[in-house]
Amino acid sequence: MKGFKYEIISGTPIKDIRKFFLSQCDYKYDGEFHGTGWKVKLIEQKPKTYGVIIIPRTSIAFQGEEKSCEKLIDRFRMKFLSAGG
Repeated sequence: MKGFKYEIISGTPIKDIRKFFLSQCDYKYDGEFHGTGWKVKLIEQKPKTYGVIIIPRTSIAFQGEEKSCEKLIDRFRMKFLSAGG
């Protein structure tokens, strides 16, 4: 699948990210989630440590039709929206 590509590095636990994409996709194949006009691959990264605080890190690679990916990215961001500070 060619076209639009975008990557997010997320601090959300990968189990929660997987659950979200399973709810959005049409099927999962070879570790990738596939939907209409898009596919997503999750790559678990080394956690970031700040003293005693450990933040998980996951690379989320989106690929496909730009509009389809942008809609999915918006849904992902709204699902995991959190206040910082």
